[in-house]
Amino acid sequence: MCAATSIYMFLYAGFHYFSRAHPSAKFDLLASTIYFGYMLIMSYGIFVLCGFTGFLSCFLFIRKIYASIKID
Repeated sequence: MCAATSIYMFLYAGFHYFSRAHPSAKFDLLASTIYFGYMLIMSYGIFVLCGFTGFLSCFLFIRKIYASIKID
């Protein structure tokens, strides 16, 4: 699910750049490279952050339910 969120964010950034950005900035190679480079970094950051949050919540939940089992 976190991959879908980050892919959607990157694709929407591309849509925003090509449809709503200033027209003179569309053909500037340096500006385009910087914009999409930073958006790739931000999308990857969202991917890692959401993945870590999901992993941590599952890990803590599993530890909690297995801690309550008493073997006698």
